[in-house]
Amino acid sequence: MAIKRYTAIADNTITNQFNQALRSRKTSGNAGLADSLEIFKLYGQVTSGSVEQARILIKFPINETDLNEGIRTIKQDRDASILPSSGSVKFFMKLHNVEHPETLPRNYKLVAHPLRRAWDEGIGMDLDEFTDIGQSNWLSASSTTAWATAGASNTSTDVNVTTDYLMEQEFDTGLENFEVDITRYVEDVLSEDLNSGNNYGHVIQFSSSFEADSNSYYTKKFSARDSEYWFNRPIIEARWDSSIKDDRSNFYYSSSLAPAVDNLNDLYIYNNIGGRLKNIPSVGTGNLLVSLYESSNSAPNGTALVTVTGSHISTGIYSASVALTGTSETLHDVWFSGSTQFHTGTIYPEIRYTGTTTKTNDYYVSITNLKKVYESNETARFRVYTRLKGWSPTIYTRAVAEPQLYIPTSGSYEIFRIIDNYKVIEHATGSIKFTELSFDGSGSYFDFDMSILEPGYSYGILLAFYDDFIADYKPINKAFKFRVEKYET
Repeated sequence: MAIKRYTAIADNTITNQFNQALRSRKTSGNAGLADSLEIFKLYGQVTSGSVEQARILIKFPINETDLNEGIRTIKQDRDASILPSSGSVKFFMKLHNVEHPETLPRNYKLVAHPLRRAWDEGIGMDLDEFTDIGQSNWLSASSTTAWATAGASNTSTDVNVTTDYLMEQEFDTGLENFEVDITRYVEDVLSEDLNSGNNYGHVIQFSSSFEADSNSYYTKKFSARDSEYWFNRPIIEARWDSSIKDDRSNFYYSSSLAPAVDNLNDLYIYNNIGGRLKNIPSVGTGNLLVSLYESSNSAPNGTALVTVTGSHISTGIYSASVALTGTSETLHDVWFSGSTQFHTGTIYPEIRYTGTTTKTNDYYVSITNLKKVYESNETARFRVYTRLKGWSPTIYTRAVAEPQLYIPTSGSYEIFRIIDNYKVIEHATGSIKFTELSFDGSGSYFDFDMSILEPGYSYGILLAFYDDFIADYKPINKAFKFRVEKYET
């Protein structure tokens, strides 16, 4: 699992807009329960230099301890090893555009600054006239605390304006979503390097140059956390590459045909106790040794061909990289520390060879453990079986009675909603491959958090595998369908 989503726990639009009579400002208006968020600037509507604005306040569950049951924080998932350690994961704030019939500004920049004081969401709902009075609003953060400067403005008391935490995005058409990297903010709150560990959220506004110019920008809207549209609610999305590339079934002898990096084979062992991965007590997070032997009567024979050091990858998972020349059809890998052996495995090495033609690979693919229905609170592991179309044994492969498992070394998954083909998770094949497939001796697989998906709908999985001959991912023309339900307890 390499993607987690955390929906906002508070949001609000605050404004100093004039009322319809253009005589007084709506600075006490609150829209904490509105289904959308709004940001705008009106210049010169009342007088030649008058400025009216709306800004967005928003907060996500990072390290709170007093949230409602069922809302998980980033800290909880980090402590439970669901999220990797700092430096191995990126966090992105995402707000989704709301289409509307009013005018739409273009060519501007929005910024998000961390807040430095607590604020109340409020229960107002009127985004048209801002007639619902409450806190927070343009003047007050809460019923007991005013903003140091109206509008949660760029002051050292209300807002952290250092460039370390500046998050900004340019808008060309005005229809774009707002998506910024807030990894530094999240990690510094978790480590208590920012605000003494207090998470006050962010204020989103026009950048200073656009707030200071003599133009109007009316009006940009985003979905709020109370939106009826599940996938449009504001979120922090955690992304990381959790893929494991276990070469046990893709082990190749070293060859002059391949560069050094491709001659390395990564081997893994998994210490599964009662269905859960646990560290080996005598090893913990330390290292252990791995020796490879030739096979005789299905057992290690003779002296070790090579011994390498294996390391701890994550809870209960250890890995070692090895390059080896040879001709034996069967090898055994022995994992040990001192005089204690923990695991003996079997490997069937292959030999690289050149061909006389080039071709792309086509696959027969199935998800062998696909269920019709999943619960919204489960994390599912999907097992992907692949074999080549038109497979036939050669002198370089072991001929068996049935077609041979073939494991592509790089693959990706995509999730879409069946009813409207809405892409919930798109193939991520860029710098952060958070949809990358893992593989082990049994084939490819990936884990997926079903709480990301709206219950009551059917979804499809689309797969794609990297093809070296076309230097791109080649999609599989088949969707694997399932449904997500939420059962009350």
